[in-house]
Amino acid sequence: VVLPGEAKGNADGPQEGAAGGVAPAQPSSSSSSSESEDEDGGDAGSTAKDKALTKLQRFSEMLEQRGVKPFDRYESWLPRLLGDARFTAVPVAERKALFQQEIKRLGSGRRKAVAATKRQGLEGFAELLTDAQGQGLFCGVRDLEEALAELTKSFAQDERWRKAAPNDRRRLVTAALQEEAKKRSDHADQADRDFRALLQETVLSPSSNAGAETPTFGEARSTLRHEPRWKAVESMARRQELFAALASEVSRQWMAQKRLQADDEDELLERRKRSRRSEAETEFRELLEGQIKFPLE
Repeated sequence: VVLPGEAKGNADGPQEGAAGGVAPAQPSSSSSSSESEDEDGGDAGSTAKDKALTKLQRFSEMLEQRGVKPFDRYESWLPRLLGDARFTAVPVAERKALFQQEIKRLGSGRRKAVAATKRQGLEGFAELLTDAQGQGLFCGVRDLEEALAELTKSFAQDERWRKAAPNDRRRLVTAALQEEAKKRSDHADQADRDFRALLQETVLSPSSNAGAETPTFGEARSTLRHEPRWKAVESMARRQELFAALASEVSRQWMAQKRLQADDEDELLERRKRSRRSEAETEFRELLEGQIKFPLE
C-alpha cells in the first residue's frame, strides 16, 4: 500500500543551554553519538509514517462512507470530494492513484464479505434442513412447494431461514428432497431383497417344495408374519406382489427341472431300446452266419 505524503525524518540540531548559548558537547564515544542520531531519525520517520497511515485510513473511510464503487471514475467523483478534508489532506499528485488503489481494495473486500455472508447463510440453511429431516418434516411431502410450506411453518422465525436467499432455499430443499427420495428408494429395495431371501430360505425353498405344491400367500403369512424381514415390507400389496413373482419363478424352475429330468429318463430309455435292438440284430446275424456255414446242421 502506498502511503500518502510519506516524509523522511531529520536529525535534530545542537541543543541550546540555559543561557541561550550552545551547550557544550558532552564527552562521548563516536558510536554513542551515532546511535543517538539514529534513534532521533527513527522517531521522526516513524511519526511521519504514522501520519501517512492515518491519512490513508481516513481516505479509505471517506470512500467507503460515500459509497464509491470499484469501477467509478476518479474524474466523476473529484468535484464531490474536494470539500472533504480527508481528501484534501492527500497531496494533489497522489490523489488519483490513491483513489484507484483504494476502490480496488474496497471492491475486493466487499466481494469477499458478500461471499462469506452467502457461504454462512448456505451452511446455516443446510443445518436447518438437517434438523427438519430429523423432525420428519419431509415424510409424506409430495413436492417442493409442499416442503417449503412445511419449512415456513416451522422455521419462519429462524435466523438460518431468513439469511438464506429464496432461490438458494428452493435449490437446497430440492436437493434435500431428492436425497430423501433416494434414501427411501434404497431402503425399499433392500427390504424387497430381504423379503425374497426370507421366502427362498423358508416356504419357497427348493427343498421344501420338492414334489409338493407351492404354498399360498395366506399360508406363508401365517408362518412368517412375525419375522422382521416380513414386516420390513410395510405394504401388504407389495408383499403379495413379491410373493406371487417368486412363487411363479419357483414353479417355472421346478417345471423346467421336471422336464429336464423327464428328458433324461426318455434318453436313457431310448438308449436301452437301441442297445437291446443292437443285441438282437447281433444275435440274428450270428444265427444267419451259422446257417450259411453249416446248412445241414
